[in-house]
Amino acid sequence: MIVAVGVLIAAATLVAPATPTLDPEHLPALPAQGFAVSSGAALSFVDLQGHVIGRTEGFRFASENTFGAGMPRFTDSGGRLWRLDRAGRRFAPADDGQLLQGGATVSFVARTRTWLVRRYGRVLLSGAPRELPFVSERRDVVSRWTGSSRRLGGAAGDSIALGWTNDGRALMHFPTGVCGGTYRGGPGVYAVDRGRLRLLFKSARRATVAMWGG
Repeated sequence: MIVAVGVLIAAATLVAPATPTLDPEHLPALPAQGFAVSSGAALSFVDLQGHVIGRTEGFRFASENTFGAGMPRFTDSGGRLWRLDRAGRRFAPADDGQLLQGGATVSFVARTRTWLVRRYGRVLLSGAPRELPFVSERRDVVSRWTGSSRRLGGAAGDSIALGWTNDGRALMHFPTGVCGGTYRGGPGVYAVDRGRLRLLFKSARRATVAMWGG
C-alpha cells in the first residue's frame, strides 16, 4: 500500500503542469484584478487566488514602478517601452512618459533620479528621489509622499501597499518577508483580512510586484 501511494505521488509530480510561457502579442484573457511580478528578466501574471497565469520572458518593469497605483510600463532587452493592454490581450508600445489625464505625463529621469509631471512641454510638478509621487488609479491626481512603503506587524520588513480587492481587503507586498508579533512569513503578497495577514502567493526575494484593477 505504501509503495502504491509512492507511485501515485511520483506520477502526480511528473504530470504537474509547468508555468505557461505567454506570447506578449497574444495574451490570455486576464481577470479584472491581478498582479504582475517582475523578477530577473521575466514577468509573471498572477490572479487574486495566487495562481500563476503564465510568464513572459525578456521583460521587466520600467523604473517608474514607484509611481503608485496601477500597472507600470515594461521594458525589453532593447530598452523599448511597453504597456499592458488588458482589453486587447497584448503588450502595446508605450510612449515616453506615463500618460495621465488631460494630456499630461509623468516620467522618471534616471540620471538625477527625479521625476517630472509635464503637459505640452511645461513642467507642472517635480520631485526628488525621497519625494516619490503617488498616482491615483484614474491617473487624474498626482501627489508627493516621502516613502513608498509602510510597516505592518511591529518589527516587520518593508511592506508596499498594492491596492484593494473588490470586497475591501488590502493587498500588501513584503519583498523581504514579514516578521512581527506572532506572525512569520517569507517574501510574497499578503491580504490583510480583519487585521490578519494571509499569504496569497510567495515571491522571490526583492522581486517587484504591481497590481492592476486595484
